[in-house]
Amino acid sequence: METRKVTGLIDEMIVEEGRKADWILLAQRGEHYHLTTGGLLGSTAGSVVRKSRTPVMVTPVAFREIESMGIAYDGSPPAEHALQMAAELSKTARWPLTTITVCDDASRAAELARRVEECLEPYEIDHEMIVLRGKADREIVRFIEEGSVELMVMGAHSHVRLRDLFLGSTTTHVIRNSPIPVFVIH
Repeated sequence: METRKVTGLIDEMIVEEGRKADWILLAQRGEHYHLTTGGLLGSTAGSVVRKSRTPVMVTPVAFREIESMGIAYDGSPPAEHALQMAAELSKTARWPLTTITVCDDASRAAELARRVEECLEPYEIDHEMIVLRGKADREIVRFIEEGSVELMVMGAHSHVRLRDLFLGSTTTHVIRNSPIPVFVIH
């Protein structure tokens, strides 16, 4: 482990230094969180998640030992990459993996389930697939709050990147409201 002191804008320096690392670990909210109103995701954490191409794990204040993990899967390229990373982590750590997808279209949900099973087959891991209906950001947070997993893995952006720009991304909403660490894969 190496400690470095750098100067510059905090988010930009974290992203720059993060390029030299396998992943970045950040607190969900920083030391000045109590000064903000509205309880927004820390500006540094949100900016790093958006700008970084390195995986970013955002952790809440409270620690919980990780014994199982979930992945939010929508079939997008970042979600595909996140699924592969989650499978590797599940196999290495021997954590059960629950894949959740939020989809109101039964045929689309079946296609996503097929893709997940195809990807995970070679890993021989303990896996479960859950299909939820509704608004993705709310359903993912609701799943997390049920306490079934202690780590959530997500792709950085959904299928509809333009929608994310105007309405806010599912990933940002989940990170902001999650009581467990969220590992964001680009």
